[in-house]
Amino acid sequence: MAERRMLSRTILDSDKFLDMPLTTQALYIHLIMNADDDGFLNNSQKITRMIGAGKKDFELLISAEFIIDFNLSIAS
Repeated sequence: MAERRMLSRTILDSDKFLDMPLTTQALYIHLIMNADDDGFLNNSQKITRMIGAGKKDFELLISAEFIIDFNLSIAS
């Protein structure tokens, strides 16, 4: 099971990140916490639903370039 995690204070304290809705910020952190050691995960929709975020939150993370969608999985 993946155990390494890296949350960057530079990212989390940036205006770009803090200007996003709290649901989008929470989704980003939950995606990171559930990703494997290389930053990939294949259950992003489950995590989105689990924390009460929506498709718009997920799309905002992609458009802001915080995550990359590979269609089969995502990287954070």
